[in-house]
Amino acid sequence: MAGEDGKADSYLEMAWQAQREGIPLQGDLEVGYEKEDAQWTVLVRTAGDLEDWRGRGLEVTELYGGYGVLRLPASEEEWVLAQPQLIYMEKPHRMNWGTETWPLRACADQGRRASCLTGVQEGEEALTGAGVLVAVLDTGIDVEHPDFRREDGSSRILYYWDQAAEGTPPEGFARGAEYTAADIGAGAVRGSGAGQGHGTGVLGAAAGNGRASGGRYRGVACESDILAVNLAAAGKGGISEDDGTDGSGGIRSAAGGAAAPPGGGQHQPGKQLWLS
Repeated sequence: MAGEDGKADSYLEMAWQAQREGIPLQGDLEVGYEKEDAQWTVLVRTAGDLEDWRGRGLEVTELYGGYGVLRLPASEEEWVLAQPQLIYMEKPHRMNWGTETWPLRACADQGRRASCLTGVQEGEEALTGAGVLVAVLDTGIDVEHPDFRREDGSSRILYYWDQAAEGTPPEGFARGAEYTAADIGAGAVRGSGAGQGHGTGVLGAAAGNGRASGGRYRGVACESDILAVNLAAAGKGGISEDDGTDGSGGIRSAAGGAAAPPGGGQHQPGKQLWLS
């Protein structure tokens, strides 16, 4: 079977070998496999048209640079590996997050001071992130936090994709719910991303404006606009790399269609996307 041509990574080969020998998958080897559907979710790099793949009923999300995410039934493994469009196939690995609470003010304040940013955020030539898009892919992002709103109360988050919520997913993707700044402002966001968590701390350190603390606890790009994805496992028992890969694809698509920054103009070319 597969792998002799070097198209499958070693972890995926080990997982397939274990399955052939009837050995239960455990630990990192089981990440990406959906037992009920006998299907793998794998990261792929391809070149060329993939309509033949879709014609066989394969679900493939093409992202950028030839990379994508493939839902691969066990019965189609050999066929896919034999296709000339496939350059490489890799099994996702679990992404580990700290379980402790990340206080927003401590993250933002300590990170800013440790990076010597306090001085450069002051004066006529202050660097505040105005005209820049900051993107964060994480868990537990509180999109209604005051630090992610402008003085007039409007949301600085132009795009939010909650992968775990039920609703209308972004174009080209099959899960989750997509929200605009208007949706957030109207209180329409519902789902697992609500509430302070790891993502709130990370986004606060990157882009919080300090409204909740009277301006004291600000992040780095405190006047930037924001794109955010609440990562969620697609039925695999934990968040893995393919969830993040999907998320980065959604972010890049959203960045290309992001609304102009407040006051007119455009987001700064070449400086419009920070991924965290």
